[in-house]
Amino acid sequence: MHSTQAKAKSALLLTAFIWGSTFFVMKEAAAVFPPALLMAVRFTVGAAALALLFRGRLGVLRGRRYLAASLITGATQTAAYLLQTLGLHWDTSPGKSAFLTAAYCVLVPFLGWAALRRRPTGWQFAAAGLCILGIGLLSVTEAMTISPGDFATLLSAAAFALNILSVGYMVEQGCEPVPLTIGQLGAAALMCWGVCALTGAAPYAPPTAGAWASLVVLGLTASALCLSLQAYGQQHVEPSQASLLLSLESVFGVACSVVFYGETVTGRMLAGFLLIFTGILAGETQFAFVRRLRPQNSE
Repeated sequence: MHSTQAKAKSALLLTAFIWGSTFFVMKEAAAVFPPALLMAVRFTVGAAALALLFRGRLGVLRGRRYLAASLITGATQTAAYLLQTLGLHWDTSPGKSAFLTAAYCVLVPFLGWAALRRRPTGWQFAAAGLCILGIGLLSVTEAMTISPGDFATLLSAAAFALNILSVGYMVEQGCEPVPLTIGQLGAAALMCWGVCALTGAAPYAPPTAGAWASLVVLGLTASALCLSLQAYGQQHVEPSQASLLLSLESVFGVACSVVFYGETVTGRMLAGFLLIFTGILAGETQFAFVRRLRPQNSE
């Protein structure tokens, strides 16, 4: 059991690293492709790659359970990524997007409370307060306004929390990770192509070969690989723990944005990052790791 949990947590940690390392890639792609078109191509590539690789397991997707699971997880995934990409397209920097999105870690227990009637702990209430303060430092201007991009990113955090809860519930009900991921990506791709058809989405400028290549890489790694790893990890790790590990994408996201995108981190941004990350640790670990490091008094 411990070995299985270790593998599951490692899968979630790898997912967080890959997602965090793609924020600046998403920012650059969002300058060329409208959010719906970007996500439609990305999800289609991911779904097609997994379907080709695991074509022998596609038969289960015809069942009602998998159809319902695909629609629910696909809808939450579509909302989350469209809103996040819209925020990046408007005015949210990659590093800020990473930390604002990480607010889903604190939202998971509260949305679970609404759905499952499980009241959050005092630590989780404190965590929510710290995250709200951190979000205020990151997003609220001196004129007490919030930019459209930051607001869209915060809405994406709520959608990501719903996606984590829905994926966790579906794997608890017996859905296998790979077919569930294929169904989720396929449903999300269809929904995004539908949005493209309704809005007439087209590239803002002629895409270069590099821009198309970035979408393919995002589809294969950040979508196909990461969503499979997430579904596998959530088979053996409860949603609150899974959200903590996945939220580490915020740390990786800021680091990669500074190194590869040239983002400048101000003192106010750093304070906001620290408040949000402290809130995440408080809500999910209650700082138990600190208490374990304290020397025990000898008798």
